[in-house]
Amino acid sequence: MRSNCGTDEQLASEVLAMLQHDSRGNGLLDQNLAETAQKTFPAPDPLVRTDFGPYKIIRLLVEGGMGVV
Repeated sequence: MRSNCGTDEQLASEVLAMLQHDSRGNGLLDQNLAETAQKTFPAPDPLVRTDFGPYKIIRLLVEGGMGVV
């Protein structure tokens, strides 16, 4: 690591700090992806609006990926 930073001590210190932080194992990539996505981008309630003109939502069929049917 030090050989890649050359004589830049500040860069070496920052890289070392990031490596130490990453070694704790609590980074974003160490977490459950589905749970992290849900916390970061919570899905809106699919039944917030139940009427669309003459149509009415009566039940949720399926949700996943990037949509709700």
